[in-house]
Amino acid sequence: VCMGSGYYHKIATRGPTTKMEKQMKEFSGLDLPHDYDEYHKGDKNMRGWLGQPTGTPVRYEGHLGPALYKFDKDAALPEIKTADSRWQAAAPERFGETGLCFRVEKTGPFTAGERFTLVASLPVSGVAFEEQAEYTLSFRVRASSMYGHVDPRYCPIPRNIIVRLCVDGRTAGDSAERVQKQQGYREEFLVFEDERPVSLTIMAPTNGEGVLEICLSEAAGTIELRDLKIQKGCGDVLYRPFENGLVVLNGSHFSPVDFPVKELFPDGAFRRLKGEQDPSHNNGEPVGDVLTVQPLDAYLLARK
Repeated sequence: VCMGSGYYHKIATRGPTTKMEKQMKEFSGLDLPHDYDEYHKGDKNMRGWLGQPTGTPVRYEGHLGPALYKFDKDAALPEIKTADSRWQAAAPERFGETGLCFRVEKTGPFTAGERFTLVASLPVSGVAFEEQAEYTLSFRVRASSMYGHVDPRYCPIPRNIIVRLCVDGRTAGDSAERVQKQQGYREEFLVFEDERPVSLTIMAPTNGEGVLEICLSEAAGTIELRDLKIQKGCGDVLYRPFENGLVVLNGSHFSPVDFPVKELFPDGAFRRLKGEQDPSHNNGEPVGDVLTVQPLDAYLLARK
């Protein structure tokens, strides 16, 4: 509804029409659930009440800890590892103060089974990872086009890169495991020719020291990372202002976040919706200086 990030975990769907509701009730004999409060401003029955966004989605980072690791001129370079001789890459190189360049020379046929066949293993020195703790991995990235040599119009097609933490020799498993076991332990991101910032939340599979594994298996070409750092805390806390309200989202699996409403919006005044579907969450009360958002939860707030 507001972020386009995949982290809005409430299932919000438009309710059936009156005619459909009557017909479905006749066949099922059951009362259908009401539309979600957030769709119709609680008891106000006003669809489209949020209006238009007045800004882009913003990641809130005030809850994150200091940088536990930064790649700089003194950091150790990654080691290239391959499980199949059809995949090859040159030794990584530095550029600038915080840049890291990978040159994938050749790859075999890429399928789901070839994930992490070619890996850049970056030692994360001096960090004692905690099992199932959340860490924010952030960096800037760009890459050469995989298909531009075929036709320039294919240049915008991005490459896909996967990262995961390997701690004390352990990862959360490979692609053969069930998807829910992978959540949080491996993250994918798209890379384009134009540089862009990326922020991901990854979890450690156990306690101890580890390495960041960067999967380079998809295609040959050049990938450049810079300003890479790791902080403790979830990187998926976001907010977005609208004409008539504010949306705040906490993508953490474990930790509540105190969101400083007054600090970020000193001239704004917000209240919770007065809900019918979820009155404990949407109780209609004014929001104070700080709003606590529980794990995997969100608020759609109305301007007072």
